[in-house]
Amino acid sequence: MTKQDLIAAAFRVWGRKLYQSTSLSDLARELQVTKAALYRHIKDKQELLDAMFDNFFDEYVLFIKPHYDRALSADTVFNRYLIMARAIIEYYVVNRDAFIFSLINVYGNRKIGTMGQALRARGVDMLALRIPGSTYPDIVQLMSSTVIFWVAYFHRLCPNSSIPSKESVQALLLFAEKNLGYGLGVSAAAIDRIDHEHLEQMLSLQYGVTERLLRAVASEVAESGPWNVSMENIAKRSGLSKSSLYSHFQNKQDMLGKLFTTELGRIAHCARSGLALSDIPEEQLYAAIFSIADYLRERPEILATIDWIRTRYVHINIPGPHLLFFAGIAVSGTGEEMINHWILFLIVNTLMHSPDNTVSNGNIRILFRFICLGISGFSAPVPV
Repeated sequence: MTKQDLIAAAFRVWGRKLYQSTSLSDLARELQVTKAALYRHIKDKQELLDAMFDNFFDEYVLFIKPHYDRALSADTVFNRYLIMARAIIEYYVVNRDAFIFSLINVYGNRKIGTMGQALRARGVDMLALRIPGSTYPDIVQLMSSTVIFWVAYFHRLCPNSSIPSKESVQALLLFAEKNLGYGLGVSAAAIDRIDHEHLEQMLSLQYGVTERLLRAVASEVAESGPWNVSMENIAKRSGLSKSSLYSHFQNKQDMLGKLFTTELGRIAHCARSGLALSDIPEEQLYAAIFSIADYLRERPEILATIDWIRTRYVHINIPGPHLLFFAGIAVSGTGEEMINHWILFLIVNTLMHSPDNTVSNGNIRILFRFICLGISGFSAPVPV
């Protein structure tokens, strides 16, 4: 056994449980060695995790660097982004263990700055791809989030396929390029005709005070994560005794299920409120997106809770209708479940990663334009 064998096994073993636990004992069993044998190669678990970070970035950059160099010299900004998106998708689809590691230990742990530094140190500066004068959320962020979403969706549909077929990878690339390039395929003229400010003023949320108990659950999930929720802490937050919680929930899983289902139901209600404001599909879609974003801006604990669904797979059974936020809009593709997931994913990502922790109505309009038009809405296929 070499140290590289140890690193490769760590990606496999800890990735199976989405890094909920990182046990050296599990690693030793996988390698069929004693735990003591591991310490011939590493000082402790943290040293191994650090080595995994270095290994991830080394392998990732080794693959995407040639594509990055080609993107920098592309004849259009539009092609620049598509070259990079295709390279990232190809790497993550084939390297499932690396994708899970990055999703949980980089994106999920808010180490985006660390990732940027690690890439720049290896000769890949994603900032160099940005359009001069870009405002938040910029296209690189939206493109990256979309890439992550479609790769995650691919692995969700093919969980047992260690080596995906060339046909399935090619199908994903073609779909992702169309989605990235042109969004939902909405007419740019229709987007430009929208009176965003008028719709925003018409949207006023009519929610009363959220039930004390669910608010306490949401606050605990936002702080500790769904796996580490403490019933005792929830009792303290809600002012109830721990024993009385079980008169409301059968167990912790039931409690989380009710929280996620309730909040996704409210998000769906927000979307329906937006739909009712107009008969024009493009305006309906913007009003639905804005209403959801506005609700989550006012409820940071709910935003953080929903973010757990975005960054990690949480085993919660959620009724299908709760996930079809935009099904009533006559815009191409919006009736499909995965498109609904993608739009919510981008809304949550945009709200969570604002540099100054604030997202204005203008930022939401940028997000909406990307969803509708993709990269073409910002960088038409013209010379760089």
